Parts: sequence; structure tokens; C-alpha cells
Amino acid sequence: DARSIAGECWELLPAKPWAPESTSSTPEEVDQEQPGVAGREADAAGKADNERTRGERSILLDRALTTLACLAARRDADPELVKKITACMDAGDAASGAAPYWRYQKYRLLVARDEPRELETCLNQWIHPDRADPTWRLALGYLMAEQGRLPEAIAQFEALEKADLLGPKEFRGLADWYMATDQREKCDAARLSALRASSEQELAN
Repeated sequence: DARSIAGECWELLPAKPWAPESTSSTPEEVDQEQPGVAGREADAAGKADNERTRGERSILLDRALTTLACLAARRDADPELVKKITACMDAGDAASGAAPYWRYQKYRLLVARDEPRELETCLNQWIHPDRADPTWRLALGYLMAEQGRLPEAIAQFEALEKADLLGPKEFRGLADWYMATDQREKCDAARLSALRASSEQELAN
């Protein structure tokens, strides 16, 4: 049942938040550490085994967390489970220095649980105007549009347009919002921008 599955998953997760494993060392780093050819090969093999083990462990933890999130997204989810996994994700976010992994996990959970207010609060907290990462502002724009708040959604996308962070898909969405709010000239301009931002392959299709 859900309770026993959740219990097994919590047993797999460490008490403290973890971070996904990074990439392995470069060949140059291995060479600098071990001058002998045989030593380099042995050291490289050992590192590869360790990295494989860490990678497998990271996958296991991710699957356990995803399983817990799926259980928490159910209509009949245990409120304590929801509270606990949310706290786990918040702790991971705080400990990792705003690593995308934890924020993406919480984003998925809030979307699955259909909690637009909490999601909007989180997205506003995660948006940093000084960073060239459109991820969360795009998500906020789409969230506002889904709620019928088109002027606010347009404002989010226009901010990204000024920073040259919109792609063809986003321009097409913006054009639809302009059309829905009776802004024909801006609609035409957004459609033209969508064409300009498209690759030759996209235009051919």
C-alpha cells in the first residue's frame, strides 16, 4: 500500500539533502595526479567505478523522491506525507544554494497537486532579473495565462523579450495573448518575431 511504499522510500533517502552527481574528472586531471601510465590507467578505472557507483546511487535517490512525490500528488494523499516531502525539497533547495534540481522537483509537485497559489509564490521567489535564465519567468507567464490573467502573462513574456530570451514557441504564445487582448499590431509583430527566431528546419515543417 501507499504507506509501506512511502516508508521504503524514506529509508532510502539520507537524513540530509543531497545533490546530483557532477561529471567525472577530465583526462588531464587524471594525468596530473598519476605520472605513470599503469598508475594512470588504474586510477582512471578506479575513478570510473566510483563515479558509476555514485551515479547509480544518485539515480536511486531520485527515483525514491519521485515515487514519494507521486504518492503526495494523489487526491487521497496523506497530509503528513505532503508536508514531509515539501520540507525535504525546501531543505534541499536551501542547502544546495538554489540548485535547479530541487526547485524543479517542487515545481513538478505543485503542478501535480494543482496548487497555483503556492506555485506562483515559489516562482516569484525563484525569479532573479539579473540572471539570464528564463525558466521560472516562463513558467510564471504560462501559469498566469492559464488563470486568465493575460495582461500579467504578457508582462512576464515582454520582460523576457527585452532580454532576448524568447524562442519561436514563446513568441507564438505571446501573439495569441495579444490577439485575445485585442492588440493586433503587437500580435503581428510577435508572429513575425516567431518566424525570425525559427530555424530553417522549423520553417520547412
